[in-house]
Amino acid sequence: MPLKNILFSEFATHSRKKRSIEHYGYLLILGFLFLSQIFVGTLLARLYPNGEVLRDFNFGFNQFKLLGLRGILVVIVLFGVVLVFRHKINTQAAIFSAFLERKKWRVTVFIWVTAVITMLLFFIFSTRFINQDGLKFERKFTRDVPVFGAHVTHDEMWELYFHSRFWFYTNQYFGWDVPFSYRVISSFMGGIFIYTLLKYTHQRFKDKWFALALLISSGGYIQLFFGDVENYTVTAVLILIYFWSSDNYIRKKNSLIAPTVVLSIALVFHLLSGFFLPSLIYLYILAIQRKQFRSVTLGFTISALIIALNLVFFSYQGLPISNLWTNSHASGGGGRYDQYLVSPSFEYYSQIINLLFLLVPAFIFTIPLFVFKRIKYTEANIYLLICTTGALLLLLGWKAGWGVYNDWNLFAITALPISLLVWNNFDSISDVGLKNDVALIAGFVFSFHSLTWIMSNYMIGP
Repeated sequence: MPLKNILFSEFATHSRKKRSIEHYGYLLILGFLFLSQIFVGTLLARLYPNGEVLRDFNFGFNQFKLLGLRGILVVIVLFGVVLVFRHKINTQAAIFSAFLERKKWRVTVFIWVTAVITMLLFFIFSTRFINQDGLKFERKFTRDVPVFGAHVTHDEMWELYFHSRFWFYTNQYFGWDVPFSYRVISSFMGGIFIYTLLKYTHQRFKDKWFALALLISSGGYIQLFFGDVENYTVTAVLILIYFWSSDNYIRKKNSLIAPTVVLSIALVFHLLSGFFLPSLIYLYILAIQRKQFRSVTLGFTISALIIALNLVFFSYQGLPISNLWTNSHASGGGGRYDQYLVSPSFEYYSQIINLLFLLVPAFIFTIPLFVFKRIKYTEANIYLLICTTGALLLLLGWKAGWGVYNDWNLFAITALPISLLVWNNFDSISDVGLKNDVALIAGFVFSFHSLTWIMSNYMIGP
């Protein structure tokens, strides 16, 4: 055999072996995760005297306690039926997708209908779990709205203004209480989130766009839109739009002005958006490299004006600019950052790991993606890595004032850049068999646990 053929044969064998190892690596991770969820959720409390305490501590794996072994078995059997008929399901899905894509208006109608249906589901299955912050809103709104017109702080200017004014009008005309008004907004913003996500994936992922949208939204962070009584829903939608407009800028589909304006607006809704400022700086560096100096100057000016004008506006809404230093979390309440930053401990970070598995279990895929060199250092990936780093700084550095589990919604937004990083790069894998097998099983494992948590919050509350 010629040397060229021998070398090619060895390379092909090595490639097949490498793909096989990668394939089984993903499946091994998913199998271990699913078995851990079953063990912690259903068996831990039975096998150990302090099992209930251990189960409740490991909230990132324990949500199957709602179903029990019998319920889990039923769902596994149903998933097995899907696996048996998946070829037929894929064929029908491909036919339907081709039908949609033949006319642009069909895709638009499908996205709108999906967003409306999910919005209704978000509202119908609204959570009954309200943390300590949410329980205080009734008192704060009834105290401040009659005097100042709204309840606002510098940390959540437009989130609180919007929520408190919406409650004022709906209470006046319909008798809604504060939690109910929050649930309506949360569910409505959930519909907008799904609409935006579907538009983004349709533009970005072509024929697999709907499947990728399902995978991106398979984490427990989606609980944020199931009627959550907190001030993060509008901000989450704005951050998703920011990621989308940034991706478009990197691929030269829109101006730098778009992500600049969106992130500036997100900042005046909630200051946690500031953890993504390093990613905007990266976009400005790209703009300088591309010699887009006019966009850099204009973008910086517009963002400064948006923030300054909002500070002035709210100074006339009972929120003096001087409070920005004395009362804001961003300034540490006058420089006292020790009360807001984490005091590292094994117990605290054990709960943070649980929170990651609860909100965005797909983060575990970053390990094989890096090991098998699937994450290339492209401009888009560098941007998402910077976003993920900012999200992890929030997650690992900012103290959960009400405890990690009770403050889960403070960190829910961190799931977005992690999900986009994982599934953007997973989609770039050329091995179709690997992608289809792993994506299907991952979608089942991730979404099953997430939906069980969402249903437990709907059924039993705190």
